[in-house]
Amino acid sequence: MDRMSWLGAWRAASVGWFCLLGLVGMDLMQAEGPTASNKGPFRIVGYLPDYRVAGFDAKASAALTDLIVFSSEPTAEGGLDLSRLKGVSWAELQAFKKGEHVRLHLAVGGWGRSRHFGKVSTTLALRVAFAQAIEKACAELQLDGIDLDWEHPSNPAEEEGYGLLMSELRAVLAPRGLTLSVTVAGWQKLTPRLIQTADFVQLMAYDQPGAHSTLEGALADVGKLRAMGVPRAKLVLGVPFYGRHRTDRNRTPTYREIEERWKPAAGVDEVEGICFNGPETMRRKAAYARDEGMAGVMIWEVGQDAVGEASLLKVLAAEVGGQAGRRMAEGKKVAGEAFQVLSGQLMGAMAKGGPTHAIDFCSTRALGLTSAVGSSNRVGLQRVTHAARNPANLANPLEQELIARFQAEMRAGTNLPPVPPAPVIRTNASGARVFYAPIVLSNPLCLQCHGAPGREIASATAEAIGQKYPQDRATGFRMGDLRGLWKVEFPVER
Repeated sequence: MDRMSWLGAWRAASVGWFCLLGLVGMDLMQAEGPTASNKGPFRIVGYLPDYRVAGFDAKASAALTDLIVFSSEPTAEGGLDLSRLKGVSWAELQAFKKGEHVRLHLAVGGWGRSRHFGKVSTTLALRVAFAQAIEKACAELQLDGIDLDWEHPSNPAEEEGYGLLMSELRAVLAPRGLTLSVTVAGWQKLTPRLIQTADFVQLMAYDQPGAHSTLEGALADVGKLRAMGVPRAKLVLGVPFYGRHRTDRNRTPTYREIEERWKPAAGVDEVEGICFNGPETMRRKAAYARDEGMAGVMIWEVGQDAVGEASLLKVLAAEVGGQAGRRMAEGKKVAGEAFQVLSGQLMGAMAKGGPTHAIDFCSTRALGLTSAVGSSNRVGLQRVTHAARNPANLANPLEQELIARFQAEMRAGTNLPPVPPAPVIRTNASGARVFYAPIVLSNPLCLQCHGAPGREIASATAEAIGQKYPQDRATGFRMGDLRGLWKVEFPVER
């Protein structure tokens, strides 16, 4: 390629060149749509059942990012039955949405309310009619999204139909910036189509046998959905604001009733055979979801919460929105700032002399610029990889394990091209919290320095790489491969 042709390609796809520094492929600032909450990307989702509407405490629920009104039902003709919600003051909920920057959703289905899903989902004409009914309801009620809670598909045809129904809904909701979530049990089978079309997969990680909602049980349910290919960035971890007796399964007191009657200590999760999530377990679940890069937590349901300082919602909000919760957002911000600094400098280097000049830049200035961005933010900042060009960027053994995990997640995913895994937070041996986010090669131009020598990498470029990096291991990559990680290390005292 002559120099003029190369410059044309550079101008046409300049952002793609940033992968030379391992910068492309991470959504640093996740978009939330036109009605986004200003509370951050981690979702705190609460259900409000029709039988709790009269007692809804808007002030106590202000920490929510999303409120789901439960519930409507599909009709046998493909319509939407809203009769259970006649007592809902949508004007008051709109005022709550606007005043507290909360997104408002409508649930469809639920236990005892899913009778016609099977027929609707497996009949094309009914799927189309249902999507039209949903579109109309969203416009009339000024909704931000729809949550499907089919409990439960009973055969392969219905499982496949569920995905087809989701596709019809996505076609009418997505162009309007509205979200589509699906709420599922840990034992359900999810088809690739359903996973692909859902913006969020809300996991009912409760009602298991025995102690119905332990942390261990929740992690096991998450593992089942992850094995089916649900990305962590779509997963919302369900938590209960109620208890359930180990043997008398119909005995389900609210957390408010439990707290008022027994006043259990923060670390206690069982009284007189009734199992529940106290403040410490609730905090640990929220921390797990946040640190694993999940989309958020989901509450069944807000009317069951204790009042005042005993509120579990306050525990969740403090954990994900306090100092610990801010690390995820700060990690993304610092990595984004470094992206801007390095990409701006790289653009200049590329414009002057093409890939060989960019290699010069990488070898002499990239590390210093990265370190300077970290210092200005009072954090340690690096790019680390399993296949280093510069030995200073080589990941340590624990980081290489994380890279291998991310690679496995991408291979197991249902999206093509693979969706980059969500960032995570880890604690290192010194007790410091460390933010990691994946770096993925996302433009064919990246391969001119990281692809196959003699095919994508020109001989002059290969010679320059060999001179600057005699131990180079950063070739042989393909599009969509994981190149490495952003690493933001926070001081221990923070």
